[in-house]
Amino acid sequence: MTSVAGVVVEEAENNLLRGKTPGVIPYQPMLALHDVLVATCAGIVGAWLSADAFFPGAGLLQQTLLLGLCMIPIAYFSSFRLYSYHLIYAPRYHLLNMCKAFVLSLLTLGIVLAMVAAPDTIPQSWFLPAVAVLVIGALLAGRFLWEQLITLLKPVGLACIIIGLAGLIGPRDEPFILNYGGGIFSAVSLTMVLLLVLRSAMVHLVFNQALRRRFR
Repeated sequence: MTSVAGVVVEEAENNLLRGKTPGVIPYQPMLALHDVLVATCAGIVGAWLSADAFFPGAGLLQQTLLLGLCMIPIAYFSSFRLYSYHLIYAPRYHLLNMCKAFVLSLLTLGIVLAMVAAPDTIPQSWFLPAVAVLVIGALLAGRFLWEQLITLLKPVGLACIIIGLAGLIGPRDEPFILNYGGGIFSAVSLTMVLLLVLRSAMVHLVFNQALRRRFR
């Protein structure tokens, strides 16, 4: 009877040990936090390198919005499924879709600068023809690129939000974004470079190799 009880206890202990698994850490919050921290630090350093100061002359809200422009690449990561556990571990997929997000980020900034500078650079007589061209372009995009239409329209919507916020916190007669073009370019460029390098290292070296069993 004692031997039978001992065998039962030993088997239960073995089953308990086999059932123990290392703690699993959710990778998505960690990766999102990493992206935000990299973009914030890169934006601050990039703006400082451009003018030896962090957007000098701008108010606190204006500086916050200008720094927020460095988060534009992150806004496109979800569109290209760059937080998908089963996709980002493919290096080619990860790199290619990060580059796509960066291209859309530059397109967004280009739309912002074009819309802000339009009153001074585009004659009023060109307004309606320009709108017609944009509408025709959107219709053609919808005809041939229907699946990507939402992604292609996202830069326009994001640019409108940025311009609206800039109009609320800045002077109406002179958009302050135009005064910090160099700092914006420097900050966003450094952000994209560091995101490309550090995110690749985080995903493919830390998550996929060193701590693969702990991240899900």
